Amino acid sequence: TPAEYSFTVGKKELKAPGCDHPDDNYSVASPNRPLIEVSLDSEILVLNSGCSKDMAGLLNKIKEKFNLRDPFATIDLFTKYPVLIIPTGGLIGIETSKVVKNNLEEYVRQGGTLICFAQQHGYEFSLLPGNEIEGFGWTEDQSCHNQAVYIGTPSVIFAGQTKNILDASVDGYFTRWPQNATTFLNRTKNHLPSMIMYPYGKGWVVATTIYADWGFTYDQSTNDETILVRDLLAWARQPEKTIPELKPGETINIPVNIINATTTISADKIILKI
Repeated sequence: TPAEYSFTVGKKELKAPGCDHPDDNYSVASPNRPLIEVSLDSEILVLNSGCSKDMAGLLNKIKEKFNLRDPFATIDLFTKYPVLIIPTGGLIGIETSKVVKNNLEEYVRQGGTLICFAQQHGYEFSLLPGNEIEGFGWTEDQSCHNQAVYIGTPSVIFAGQTKNILDASVDGYFTRWPQNATTFLNRTKNHLPSMIMYPYGKGWVVATTIYADWGFTYDQSTNDETILVRDLLAWARQPEKTIPELKPGETINIPVNIINATTTISADKIILKI
């Protein structure tokens, strides 16, 4: 595997997701990885493991402030953030850690929203709260891209989508999940879940086999998945908030106060462009 299509955990070099086809084309371009700019007043925390630098680039693209945190930090350094992201490969090498497992469980139990992206093996998802997730990671599956997933359950997180079948960088799927979980996305090839959501304590857990972060760095991410990440984070900040939904063609009323701040020009009409 070329160096640009792998990443290192500790001293071990690992093959990245999506590099499983014999006819893969390798880009000669440099990785699209901007400088990391963390924000202390953000609402989003990224676990500083796996593809955290790639997640940082994706969050910069969608203009989301974020901070980074070591997986072994004390729980009080996690709980002030309403959203915690585990990037692609973020659980590799720490999947048996009781410290990390307890941190994640306590974070969600207190009301946080945990979002976990693709992992190398299915068993790494067992670190997530509830210990009920099983499946296949990117080294155990064939990745898909075009029309890779379809919406299983309508939700506000799909507010920006224009079609039911989405293009997405996905590698892996789930074979076991909590009984009270909602399936957001299914793989088109076998109809098994590739994104699920379930409650735990006062919070929520979202697990997916999409690798939008690593895909962003290497120009593999799609517009569909970028919009999905944006809208997923908007929901994750206040998951209990009721958001009005309107179908195409329905009318929405938005009160707008208009003030003519000039003293010499009068107007008898206005035009708003949205």
